[in-house]
Amino acid sequence: MCGITGIISKNEEHHRWLPAMMKCIAHRGPDGEGQWSNSTVSFGHLRLSIIDLSDSATQPMVCQATGNILTFNGEIYNYRELRTELAGHYRFRTDSDTEVILAAYQHWGTDALIHLRGMFALALYDLARQQTLIARDRFGIKPLYYRNIEGSFLFASEIKALLGLPNMPAHSVHLKKVFGFLAHRHLDTDADTFFQEVKQIPPATFVWVDAQGSLSNREKHWDMPLPGEKKFEKRDQAIFRAQLEESVDFHLRSDVPVGSFLSGGLDSSTITCVAGNSLEIGSRLHTFSSILEKKNEENALIEVMHQHLKKAIHHGIQLDGSHFLEELPRVTYHHDEPLADASMYAHWELCKVAQQNNIKVLLSGNGGDEVLGGYASHVYALLGRLLKRGYWSDWRRFLQDFRQNRTEGLQELILRSLQEAAPFTWREQHKRRQSLFASQLLNGNYSRSDYTFYFFKNTDPYTANLFNNMCSWTVPPFLHYEDRNSMAFGVEIRVPMLDHVFVEYVTKHHPTDLLKGRSKQVLRDSMRDIVPDAVLDQKKKYGFAAPLEQFVTYDRSATLRFFQENISKVPFFNQKIATELAEEVLVKNNYARFQYFWRTLAIAVWYNAFFHG
Repeated sequence: MCGITGIISKNEEHHRWLPAMMKCIAHRGPDGEGQWSNSTVSFGHLRLSIIDLSDSATQPMVCQATGNILTFNGEIYNYRELRTELAGHYRFRTDSDTEVILAAYQHWGTDALIHLRGMFALALYDLARQQTLIARDRFGIKPLYYRNIEGSFLFASEIKALLGLPNMPAHSVHLKKVFGFLAHRHLDTDADTFFQEVKQIPPATFVWVDAQGSLSNREKHWDMPLPGEKKFEKRDQAIFRAQLEESVDFHLRSDVPVGSFLSGGLDSSTITCVAGNSLEIGSRLHTFSSILEKKNEENALIEVMHQHLKKAIHHGIQLDGSHFLEELPRVTYHHDEPLADASMYAHWELCKVAQQNNIKVLLSGNGGDEVLGGYASHVYALLGRLLKRGYWSDWRRFLQDFRQNRTEGLQELILRSLQEAAPFTWREQHKRRQSLFASQLLNGNYSRSDYTFYFFKNTDPYTANLFNNMCSWTVPPFLHYEDRNSMAFGVEIRVPMLDHVFVEYVTKHHPTDLLKGRSKQVLRDSMRDIVPDAVLDQKKKYGFAAPLEQFVTYDRSATLRFFQENISKVPFFNQKIATELAEEVLVKNNYARFQYFWRTLAIAVWYNAFFHG
């Protein structure tokens, strides 16, 4: 795990940016740094030592057989298996996963990416070809941004390394992204960023960059699988469990201590239980939890998990919002883009606690909701699928089952399923009507008609919902904040439920079996006797424990001053509407448009961090 930077250019002056680029993201690599360059390529690497802590694993790393050079951010969990497979073709001199990538590329070329099981963002200079391979893992767990400047190609793990350096051209606001966030809370939905000049390499993609800094066409090295038709039988529960345990075992591979997030929800509790059972004898798992003063059903289950995990060491924090405004600019700076909600702040504080306890690796349940059908949108999309296909009896049966196992009433379930079955053109129009206020806030600087809400429009509602969540709505922004928060404190986060082998196994099963009248039914059934029943049987999903409204209203007058100070410098906001919005929330206690208020504030804080220093 680390930070990577690079410049590919024939302009000698541009190569002088590399040290400054590395300094911008030095927090990602507290354990060392390295550089490599020739006449057209410069690579930088900031190291966080996780696997093979010796100096021999320092990057950028040169392949002894070919002279190829690699700078790489991430972890390849099956590096031991690949090392054994490649031993007859390559003479290894380190125990690192970095060298395994070089050996795999020598043997398979770009097909090496297919063999990698893990998370990665990499740049590999092919000496014979005199071009650079730029690639990102299947789900985009590790970030990789780039910018073209006067024929030069610059890349980095974080956007800030591509902005504001001496003699670098100015950067500007991408209003389409601002509108998408303000209207719909969209972040990381595509290759664009909040900066007009900066883009990101999409997940599961690789490109070639030549000496002139020109990119080849994008190529995919993996495709998200479509939902399958395989029935999930009772005998498959043992296979599901084995698949998940294998993924967790791979993600526990580390030469430093490993901990786990614990919210009391299904995913983090499952990962924590499996990890606790898998650790070597004598090892103790550290857990990290955000504790609410007034506990909800999920948060209250943290104590149940503590009783269940008797040998673990538990860490909890309770946040009241007293330092929220003070920390907000700093957290935003590390994220490079606006914060969607307060969970990102609570998560930030937990990463800080992990660093204080010398825990360098944390396991996360991220991705479990998307893969296993944990959101309400999965329920509605499944009902819409049954309705659209004319499976009336199944639709009625699932309506009754969901009504018993969820908190929505029958009327809402029917309405939601009708919406999911409706044509995308109607649904897009509905979203545009909802975004009128966002357009007014932006002084009409961006047209609502130019914005697409549904990035994937498969005729099957469940497939469309799965792909929208996995590829645009939730997984990408969640991975974004997990990476930035953890790397700010020299901590690595791993996501076992986004292991591609596990995802491919789960998605080949029929959606009606994955949910079966209740969200994540397969997980609930398969993990009995490993995860406490009280956790498996919880009905409602609450998300990461972080009461945004409480944080914002901790000191209303201070928040109002903070809001006014920040929005006054943002040229694309309608100042009158923004001020009225803040007064409506903070003075009149009307929370009808609270989300608009928060997103307006989040954008203003971001704008001031990157356009006013």
